[in-house]
Amino acid sequence: MTWAAITVCGFLGADPTIKTFDKGAIVCNFVLYVSRRKQDLELPPMKFHVEVWGKQAEICVNYLRKGSKPTLSGILEEETFTGKDGGSVTLKMIRSAQVIDFGPKSTNRESENISESETPKSEKTKTVSQSSRSKNRTKVKS
Repeated sequence: MTWAAITVCGFLGADPTIKTFDKGAIVCNFVLYVSRRKQDLELPPMKFHVEVWGKQAEICVNYLRKGSKPTLSGILEEETFTGKDGGSVTLKMIRSAQVIDFGPKSTNRESENISESETPKSEKTKTVSQSSRSKNRTKVKS
């Protein structure tokens, strides 16, 4: 079996779903659409089925919504099966994904009530860098 590591940034096609197994394992699944261009030609977006496991799965369900633009990396795999119509269907999967960045904050997120300890590392980093930038600015009198 061969595998390839991939890092992508795209848009969620729907809200993520979460599933908890009997032994306590948690998985979050969602579809990520990645825009692509070839010179001046617009191509249809690539569709990836993504699965995130563990604590990050819980964070994804709280932070990501339809239209969110996360950046993530994981293992790229293709899964082929026979569809309902009898034809062959191939899905592009990103398994064991790690979310690098959750994208810009949404104004209508329900996750604003999440405590500081549950804030993803990328969100903490953004907050720190924004506050340090505002301290370093000096006012110029005209």
